Amino acid sequence: MPSDARVPALVGAAARGFLESYLEALHGRGSIRAIRHATPELLRELRRDAPRITPTYRQTRTRVRQILVSVRAAGSARVAATLRLNDGPSYRLLLYLERRRPGWRVTRIGDA
Repeated sequence: MPSDARVPALVGAAARGFLESYLEALHGRGSIRAIRHATPELLRELRRDAPRITPTYRQTRTRVRQILVSVRAAGSARVAATLRLNDGPSYRLLLYLERRRPGWRVTRIGDA
């Protein structure tokens, strides 16, 4: 079990790994199956509600600008990720994580 001081870094790394693979899938350059650090329940939900990706949207790129970690209680955390699509305005996405085997997993995605 990691020390409390390491938890924010571990949560942040899981969130960043999730976002990198989630954004690849969202832009049609990866699959939902390949999304890392997500619970099986969230992956099922994402497959069920998979977006239709236009050729124009495939050419765009969303970048992670900032990740703010908030450890809520033992075993749960929230991440506020600031994202930016191409040169457009930044926006926030909330990720809710739980500590599960083998590590931190995103359980839910929400708008900020």
